[in-house]
Amino acid sequence: MKQPLFRQACELSFTQRTTGGNDYILEHELGDFLGRGILDLNADEVHGMFNLFDSDNDGKISKDAFDSCLRKNPLLIAHFLPCLLHKGFSSQKLVLERWRA
Repeated sequence: MKQPLFRQACELSFTQRTTGGNDYILEHELGDFLGRGILDLNADEVHGMFNLFDSDNDGKISKDAFDSCLRKNPLLIAHFLPCLLHKGFSSQKLVLERWRA
């Protein structure tokens, strides 16, 4: 989270997943997004990923919980790369910047 590009990637990943002006992500929203990039993703896998992000177990992922999870597990950002690449982020820059930190 110390590198500007990584912070921007996390911010964009979160805002692209929230819908309807909500400031949180629901389990089905996370599953819908992840299912686009991960073939054969099943409900148990979505639930496991959701639980990893939903640290306070309130049934939704807040921005703070999202950022906290990515700080602890920075490689998870790779699951959000399709949205980032669509917005013009370079996956090579993101990976290189993260590993320099």
